[in-house]
Amino acid sequence: ELVLGALLGCAQPDRFGREEVNDVRVRGDEDGLRFAAKSLRRFRCVLVGAHELERDERVQEAVVRLVDGALATLTQAAELCETAGKADEAGLAYTLWEWGHLYQGDYTPALALRDRALHALEQRFHHRWYMWARTGAALAHAWRGSWEQAVAEAQRLIDAGLPFPA
Repeated sequence: ELVLGALLGCAQPDRFGREEVNDVRVRGDEDGLRFAAKSLRRFRCVLVGAHELERDERVQEAVVRLVDGALATLTQAAELCETAGKADEAGLAYTLWEWGHLYQGDYTPALALRDRALHALEQRFHHRWYMWARTGAALAHAWRGSWEQAVAEAQRLIDAGLPFPA
């Protein structure tokens, strides 16, 4: 069993300004869980760096413009990939599109795009894009405070990865 609360950014300040961590416990293969924890720590470092940049309003405005432009491009990319019969590449486009909404705090469209990514990946599986689609959905649930759904999503991700060697 691995406690992932702090790694998922679930720390909340208490009334004294100290951080309390809401634990998220996950069961699975020990090596797989250690790999997931290591990946989540790396992702957390990226997020902390991004949050520090948000303090500068000019940078924030530039990032919003870039993300909006990227979302428009990803919309076209997903449609073109599907039309061309490139299901795994469409899965990637939907996954990146999902993460764009995730970073903007638009969790409902992010979850809908997870479904579209998984549908595309059913036609031609790619383990990396599958992992990113499920991880984005787990974070969307966690950041909305839907802990049971976040844990269930993370468990589906771990279960899918167990057959693969580390």
